[in-house]
Amino acid sequence: ELKELVEKHPGLVRKVAIRTRTFQGRELQAIEIAQDVERVDDGRPTFFLNGLHHAREWPAAEGIMEFAHDLVAGSGGRDARVTNLLRDVRVVLMPITNADGFIVSRGAPDFDPDAATDVGFLYQTLTGVVLLGGSLSYKRKNCNPVGIVADFPELLPCEFALGVDLNRNYAESWGGPGASSNPNDQSFRGSGPFSEPESRAVREIFSRLNATSMITTHNVAAL
Repeated sequence: ELKELVEKHPGLVRKVAIRTRTFQGRELQAIEIAQDVERVDDGRPTFFLNGLHHAREWPAAEGIMEFAHDLVAGSGGRDARVTNLLRDVRVVLMPITNADGFIVSRGAPDFDPDAATDVGFLYQTLTGVVLLGGSLSYKRKNCNPVGIVADFPELLPCEFALGVDLNRNYAESWGGPGASSNPNDQSFRGSGPFSEPESRAVREIFSRLNATSMITTHNVAAL
């Protein structure tokens, strides 16, 4: 969808290149939306919106995609508020940060809790809380195997990798309250600030922006 927006709306939408790839080597996608988007000399401030640090929080990415479509649909005078916004501000959107985990989560088998309540509850409890701090469709962290198999990631599929909570891997307040040093925990912070390529990718893109604000989207995904 991002590539399609770039192709169909030249002058309004352009790709933002991210050199740093995910743990499994995937390219991360981002776009910039603004009036006369190719200009580089106007000094407009930038709003950076990114999402899906946690693989199972699917609506966090969907909300950003809806915002992208709304901006494009309202540009060019079709919506005065949107048109004025894109005249004065650059908007950079990165819907998915944890691409590896997202693919695992979306492709995993799932049980219908309404059809088999006991099985569904057990599945949710094991995969969402107990098993590796979130696995299969309830995977939360990235695909870093961590621990004794870290040097041989090919031996452990992402579905069962302990992973790092990318949202707690940034340098600001790293290791503070709410971040765990236990790899089995949902909020495992990693071995150090920016130890993970996905958080480094966000740093890479943010460091190039004339950004005045950044928001990362989340949603409760324990159900």
